[in-house]
Amino acid sequence: MTRSLHGTIHIVDKTWEEKAKLIDHRSFELKAYFPISEKYGCELKIMLTGLIIRRGLSSAQVSTALRPFYFLVHPDLFGKWPQEQAVNETSLKQLKSYLSIMIDEKRKPTKPLNATFYVKPRFERRRPRKINLKLNRGEGAKVRKAVTAILSTVELPTSFVDSIPDTELDLESKQFFPDFYYEEDQFHNTKSRLDMLHHTDIRRPLPRWLKDNVEAAQAKMAKSEPIRLQTERLQDELCHKLNLSEILWDCGWDISHKRGVVASFENLITEHQDLMPILDGRTIVFGDDSGLSLGGQIILYTGEVRSNWLKVIRNVPQFEVNLSKIPLVEKALSQSLLNIKIVHRKNQPLKLVDNYKAQLIKLVTNVNDYLSKQKLPKHWPKSLEDFEMCVDNESSPLTLSSTGQFIVPASCPGFLLIPFINENLKAAEKLLSNVEEHRFQELDLIIKCINELGLIQLDRDESLDSKTMIECCQRLLNNAPKFRHLTHGNHIVVTRYYSVNRDGVICIPWNWKIEF
Repeated sequence: MTRSLHGTIHIVDKTWEEKAKLIDHRSFELKAYFPISEKYGCELKIMLTGLIIRRGLSSAQVSTALRPFYFLVHPDLFGKWPQEQAVNETSLKQLKSYLSIMIDEKRKPTKPLNATFYVKPRFERRRPRKINLKLNRGEGAKVRKAVTAILSTVELPTSFVDSIPDTELDLESKQFFPDFYYEEDQFHNTKSRLDMLHHTDIRRPLPRWLKDNVEAAQAKMAKSEPIRLQTERLQDELCHKLNLSEILWDCGWDISHKRGVVASFENLITEHQDLMPILDGRTIVFGDDSGLSLGGQIILYTGEVRSNWLKVIRNVPQFEVNLSKIPLVEKALSQSLLNIKIVHRKNQPLKLVDNYKAQLIKLVTNVNDYLSKQKLPKHWPKSLEDFEMCVDNESSPLTLSSTGQFIVPASCPGFLLIPFINENLKAAEKLLSNVEEHRFQELDLIIKCINELGLIQLDRDESLDSKTMIECCQRLLNNAPKFRHLTHGNHIVVTRYYSVNRDGVICIPWNWKIEF
């Protein structure tokens, strides 16, 4: 029997038996690279004959394959549901013991596994879903079958497991002899065009970039996993203790910094018990500014000292006075422009009450000054209530968003605003009609990508709109067979660049390329 063994390796001063033991058993073609000069080299294929092939999954491969499953059932993610948390903790111990017998002890489990898990909801605020995991002794005979059964129970893809060849070398059973041959056209300059590209260059094909970086991403994720779980557990405990609605993040900090922020917040509350009535039923957002948001959330700047947080929380009653006045000022602006809807931009940093109130007052003054001298165009409809306007900071551009909203800086004078609205009414109407359709389409595609690519999470950067995300997700699904074995168990953020964050989160550009 002749088999080729895959994986690029360097072989120096080894016997052939020793060389064979260096082979990565995950694939089937051994390629050895032999330099001919400092400038050129050639790729040599080595055919090994007389091998007996068998294969099981390694512990590292099992860990990677089951990462999406653990992301859904880990007890630290169920702080809000103590009963379900206790069940998952017991069941997870049973499962790990069951797998350990097969992987570490290399034997069949003596008993079948029958365990109950609760699955964390991905997007909607529902109670966890109950599932029953059953592994009989037949499935337990092979680790591969057990892992596949576990993933299938929670409707996760098994493509990563399927991509791992069901083979391994048995070097003791037979002698083997190498055959050498040069692959055609393999004599080449070692600096290929792709190699000349920087590893974060967006021109780099996505499969190639993932292949070069996914191992580092998974290593970082594994290292940060305990910290992430600890942080989420601490957040849940604080929510329960303080009767908080939830704790959210509106900043780009990694998980290790988040843990420190949450711990500082806990220490602050411990030292100042009088804050608890103010926090009752509230949502805490750790972001890039401090104050009260338009939605009533308490925003705390992650870069501030705790004394500033203390001041912000104690000023919440005063912030609420200004919050109660916001609808009156928005109504005044709306009425000046034929009852146009005053809304807030989605997927943007939260606005503070005091800043937003000042912006509204300034724009209302500008519009009324203009209308005191000029009239609105006669051909306008009697009402603009079907249109939307967002008031932004003074430095933002006057523009029409991809969702059909008029984005207006607070400093915009009336003689610029009215003509702009006039010129873009038809375009705004068309875009607004597609907003809801795009929103549901985006959510549906994100779920499909998570399932098809075996991801633990897929997010969109706030700088991108829904239409762009839809296009990216559709291309991911169309090309999934080419790289799904590389995406399994990872967290991906669609943005404008390639990157691997400190906590193992993978960033890819929305306009990624499939080939160079």
